[in-house]
Amino acid sequence: MAAPIRLWRYKRIEETDDAGVTIIKSDLKFPPATVRPRYECQTQHPRTLNCVPKLAYFCIRSLLDSPDQLYYMGPARLRLSKDIADRVLLRALLPAWKTTEFSLLDVNPLLWATLVQIYENAPSLLSSYPIHLSDPHLPLLQQIPATQDFALITILDLQRCMQLTDDNIFELKVLHNLCALDVGGTKLSTHGVRRLSQLLLFDDKGGKRGPWALRILKMRGCASIDKDIYNYLLGFPLLCAADLRDTLCSVRNIKPPFFQARDPNIFDPSMSEAVEHLAKSHKGVFSHHKPVKLVVQERSFGQKRRPLSSSMDSRPKSNPSMHNSFWTLLPSEGTSRTGRPPVSRCTIQSGNTDALEIQQRRAEIQQRKAEREERLANRRQRDDEEDGRTSPPFPHDDDYGYPCGDCSCSCDDCEREGSGLNDDDDEDRFSSEEEEEEEEEEGEEEG
Repeated sequence: MAAPIRLWRYKRIEETDDAGVTIIKSDLKFPPATVRPRYECQTQHPRTLNCVPKLAYFCIRSLLDSPDQLYYMGPARLRLSKDIADRVLLRALLPAWKTTEFSLLDVNPLLWATLVQIYENAPSLLSSYPIHLSDPHLPLLQQIPATQDFALITILDLQRCMQLTDDNIFELKVLHNLCALDVGGTKLSTHGVRRLSQLLLFDDKGGKRGPWALRILKMRGCASIDKDIYNYLLGFPLLCAADLRDTLCSVRNIKPPFFQARDPNIFDPSMSEAVEHLAKSHKGVFSHHKPVKLVVQERSFGQKRRPLSSSMDSRPKSNPSMHNSFWTLLPSEGTSRTGRPPVSRCTIQSGNTDALEIQQRRAEIQQRKAEREERLANRRQRDDEEDGRTSPPFPHDDDYGYPCGDCSCSCDDCEREGSGLNDDDDEDRFSSEEEEEEEEEEGEEEG
C-alpha cells in the first residue's frame, strides 16, 4: 500500500558555518493533522448478521483488497434486482442502509469502489463518495483506470487550506484521476502551478502518471497568481476552465487559446455541480456518460466554511468580541422609602468597544445624511425667496431637485402647479381672455 498524502509545511532555516558557507535547511515543524476515518470503528466492531446472506456477499468481501484490478473483467456487469435477497445483501454490506443513520463516512472506500464497479445499476446514493486527503486507501483508488464501461473522477477541494504551498504541491502527483481542483484562498503562486504542470509524466510501460485529466482549476483569491500563469496552464492538455478572479490577472492579460468565459454554472456552484454541468454541456468529456465522483478534501467533513467572495466583500469588518467588553460602576443617588436622605449607590453599565465603534460610525453616517438634507432644504428655500413664491408640492416623483414651475421641467402638471392654478382656474382664465378680446374688437368697430 502506498503512503498516504500529507501536506507538510516546511520551514526554511538559513545558517552559516565557520567557513562562511550558507546552509539552507528544511524544518518539518508543522506536521499535518491526522484524521481517523469513521469506517475504522465499524471494522473494529463487526456487526452481527441476523441471517445468512447470499453467496455474492462473500465474493464481494474477497475482492476488497484489489479494487484496481476489477477492470480486467471487461464490460461484464451485474444488476441489482428489487427482490428481498438483494436488499438483504446491501443491508449486510452497508451499515444502516436505507435508514436515517446511514452515512457514506461509515462505509469502507474499498467496499464502495468495488460495488460501483461490479453493479451496473448501483444505487444513486453511491454515485459520490467523500474521503479525506490523508486516507490511506486514496492512492490505491487512484490506480483504477478509466474505461468505456466505468469512469472514476476525483474532485479535490483545498479551498483556504493553509498547509498547501509551492513546496508540497508535488504530493498531489499520485492523484491520477484528478478532474477538478480548487486551491482558492491559499498561498499558492504561479511557481506552484508550474510545479503542478511538471507532474505529468509517463511510467516505464507508457502509462500516464499525474493529473493528466485535470479539467477545472479554481484559483480565486490567490494573491500570488500573476499574468505568467497562462504559460503554465498550457501544460494541462485537457483543461477546460480556470477561475482567476481576485488575482493579479486581468482581462488584458488573457492569451490565446484562452478567452473570457461567461458561464456561471462552472465557476459559481460547488465543484461537483460544476463537473456535472461540464458533463452535460460537453458530450464525451468523460470516458463514461455516468462517472462516479470521489470528493476529496483536507478539512474534516461537516466543518462549515464561509464561501469565497469578491475583494470588496472580503474586507475586514469590526465585529464585537468578548475580549473587548467592559463593565463600569457608575455612582448614582436615590431616596429610600422611609424618606431618609439620599444614599449613594452604584449601578453597573456594560458595553463593548467594538460595538461602540460601530454605533459611532453609524451615527456619523446619519449626521452627514442629515446635514446634506439640510443643505438641500436651505438651497431650495433660497431659490424660493429669490423667485418670490413658495414652491407647492411637486405632482410627480421625478423632480430631480427642480422647484415647481421651473423651466427645467416641461411637464404640464408642473407648469400648472407652479402657477398656482388648477383645471377650473384655467377655464375661467381662458373665458375672461375671450371676453376681453371681444370688447377690444367692439371698441375698434365703434372707432
